[in-house]
Amino acid sequence: MKKYERLFSPGKINSVTLRNRIIMPTMGTYMPHLQGETSDKLIEMFARRARGGAGMLITENFFVDIFPQDLESVRKPDHSPLAANNPKLYEWVEAVQVHGCRMCMSMNPIPRRWMVEQMKLGTHKMDDTEIAAYRGLGLFNKLTTSEVEAIIAEFARVAGQVRKVGFDAIEINFGFFPDYFTLEIFNKRTDKYGGDLNGRLRFVEELVKATRTEVGKDFPLLLIIDADQFMKGWRTLKDTKVMAKKFEEWGIDAIRCRGGTSINMEYDCITQYFPKGPIAYLAAAVKKVVDIPVTANGKLGDPDVAEKILEDGDADFISMGRPLLADPDLPNKIRTGQADRVRKCVSCNIGCLGNLLLDPGRPLRCTVNPLLGNEEKFKEIGPAPKKKKVVVVGGGPAGMSAALTAAQRGHDVLLFEKTGSLGGGGHFKQSCIPPFKQENLYIIEYYEREFKELANIKVCLNSEAYPEQVLAERPDAVIIATGGSALVPDLPGVDSPNVITYEEALLERKPVGDKTVIIGGGSVGCEVGTYLLSKGKKVAILELLPRLANTVNHATRNSLMGELAKGGAEMITGARVTRISGKEVKYVKDGKESSVEGGTIVLALGAKSENKLYEDLKELVFDLRVIGDAKEPRLIMHAVREGFYSGYYL
Repeated sequence: MKKYERLFSPGKINSVTLRNRIIMPTMGTYMPHLQGETSDKLIEMFARRARGGAGMLITENFFVDIFPQDLESVRKPDHSPLAANNPKLYEWVEAVQVHGCRMCMSMNPIPRRWMVEQMKLGTHKMDDTEIAAYRGLGLFNKLTTSEVEAIIAEFARVAGQVRKVGFDAIEINFGFFPDYFTLEIFNKRTDKYGGDLNGRLRFVEELVKATRTEVGKDFPLLLIIDADQFMKGWRTLKDTKVMAKKFEEWGIDAIRCRGGTSINMEYDCITQYFPKGPIAYLAAAVKKVVDIPVTANGKLGDPDVAEKILEDGDADFISMGRPLLADPDLPNKIRTGQADRVRKCVSCNIGCLGNLLLDPGRPLRCTVNPLLGNEEKFKEIGPAPKKKKVVVVGGGPAGMSAALTAAQRGHDVLLFEKTGSLGGGGHFKQSCIPPFKQENLYIIEYYEREFKELANIKVCLNSEAYPEQVLAERPDAVIIATGGSALVPDLPGVDSPNVITYEEALLERKPVGDKTVIIGGGSVGCEVGTYLLSKGKKVAILELLPRLANTVNHATRNSLMGELAKGGAEMITGARVTRISGKEVKYVKDGKESSVEGGTIVLALGAKSENKLYEDLKELVFDLRVIGDAKEPRLIMHAVREGFYSGYYL
């Protein structure tokens, strides 16, 4: 039997055949406007995944352009940006289909202008029951019966336009409005769209039936639903199994089973704190009660896991979102026996979900793939106009990215790394140590494999580069990627023998007592906390801001806070540390001085750049560049991206 035979067998949804079982789900990119206008950037981003071999790509969410006060205007035939007279939509569809891939439009019956208001909520801080369920319940329950009917009619009309454009399918997104209608805790309506289950499902029933009438019986209608929302009083898997039968009866051709809500997004954008495929069982349960195809969702980029799900009959299709952002060639690599060369997603949620939630408007990015979002600029990495000799100092993510890109451009590259392995020093090594963070090692594996394929790159391990050593190579360009080190604040008592840095704690360079106080509750401090808890230590974390891990994306933060709570960590926020006195850390909170005691005090207050070599060489090397943490301490995503650009533009 051919390996991954089921994953790469054709699959059918209604009248449409997909070349394999890999579907890229809807993901927010911020490449089109919310109104629906499609950009060249978005078109090429999708075309790149189509060339990479996926079976079907689903667009990000498009919203029906309707609002109660706009009911008259939506009746104009050219009002919707999804109308058949939008030439960019044709380009988008054609750019995907020409490569043998299917194209599916994701549609949501949420009024667009209402959705604009939701984007202002700052979703990364949604800790109070979805800010009263996205602050939309007032509108939702106040819509008149005729207004709801108008939304249904407009949705169906636009669906007909989508088919005329040439999309192969439509996926109805069950989030927001459908959730409001179906969930008893939210639906307080007294008309035909409220009451018992049949009443609460009537909106979905009429929506599906009206859409089916508009698009015809042979056009695939898919539906995505959070099959278990993992919250008391919300939808359970048992509820979904009842509803799934009705969806099939009303005209749905395939169901994709997601999990969670916007409150607990860790069940949708699965974090590093979960194993592979943790919610695939939802699809398996739904598949038992319907005769239409079912798609499994959630951290399924590993082809062995995906194949097993298909082999066991637990799903018909596999959703791969972030894995295709990380490596658009993932399907082709796996299909041709090069699975070991896939650039794997590390489930960090930083550049994808993080950009969407923490800084709405910032385009999609990826920690491991520096080209994501700029595919239209770098359709291929061809040879540089002039071959150069390039020295790269530092074998962390920034240095490896720079070295690989420069070598791919045809330059002769010499990479110095002071430790005995790539990624063996600096912050990257420490990032792989806390529990659940080992997926970061995928980054090293990828570069090590790629380096072996290139004869024009030489890696010198156990080699700390000095100015004279670099100059002896007579390089045309030097790239400094020497990383950073822990920041030690100017704080009374910081020089006490029981005070150590987070580096010393993670690398076990100094002993850690049974009770530890961590000063700094950002992502690093919290991850150090999980590490020490796993070692059986008692942990207290002090943070100046009102929340721990304040800049961490919503899904990952939920997982991280869960691990700290599970381990019994004491979490003290709004605390300004004033001094360290022996085993005590003094701090001021709400105007009152307090203290917390620990045998070991761990400093987790950020990092500083290590760029002495840059300073030594800046008057001696004409083309000298500094990147990554050596330039400014930030995330791995920034290091990889800067590495690419510095290696490309030589």
